[in-house]
Amino acid sequence: STGDAVGRATAIRATSACHAAAGAIEPALREARVALQLLRAAGHRREEAYVLEYIAHLHLQVRRSNEAILAARDAETAFRDIGCPLGEQLAVTSSIAAHLARGETRLAGSIAKEALAKFRSEGHVRAEAALLGDAMLQVHLAEGALSEAICSTEEALAMCRKLKD
Repeated sequence: STGDAVGRATAIRATSACHAAAGAIEPALREARVALQLLRAAGHRREEAYVLEYIAHLHLQVRRSNEAILAARDAETAFRDIGCPLGEQLAVTSSIAAHLARGETRLAGSIAKEALAKFRSEGHVRAEAALLGDAMLQVHLAEGALSEAICSTEEALAMCRKLKD
């Protein structure tokens, strides 16, 4: 049943996390891909999206920026398709981190600004605050724009206070 598939995928994903915690990224990636296949076969798009974002994160740990970007894009699309702006923000942040790792600061900044504008226009305040306090901060720091970095984090903090988060 699909419930069984989700349970198996969750257990496999946990095994992957154990490998990753031990620094064994290749076994972690293998296990994560197995979990991803199970979730895809069962049609669990939300869990699939989170595993894709996790795979992007694993690739970032071993400096595989290209693979991280691909996984993050797939995760972003999946999160967008199911209407999960906080998940979409996680995926965008992974993509931005990968571009920064490749030295593509200008591109990372463009992606961050585009996502920020989208979240603002759609009223996704939590996703906007999370993006400001993480990805935009990293972009500003990579640009050497300390005052903008501080403004970004202060804006994120004010939004969280307003949301009582």
